[in-house]
Amino acid sequence: MSWAVKMWHFGKDSLTGYSGGRFEITWEDSWNVFHHIYSKEYGKKMKVRNEIQEYPNKPLEEAFVDKLNDTNEAIGEF
Repeated sequence: MSWAVKMWHFGKDSLTGYSGGRFEITWEDSWNVFHHIYSKEYGKKMKVRNEIQEYPNKPLEEAFVDKLNDTNEAIGEF
């Protein structure tokens, strides 16, 4: 049996807190990558989370090697 990656997501949280209202923004770019930026509650603290979802639909080893070689900084800096 071999594993296949159908969907995975990578994200990072802001270092600083956020005190505004809850929000959520989602869009798909030309590489079929879904971007999701939203407010997330951690206990009593609120932070902004930047997340991407990718759908490689490839065997695990191939998807992993492709991701290691990926120079696209889809998540970017926070």
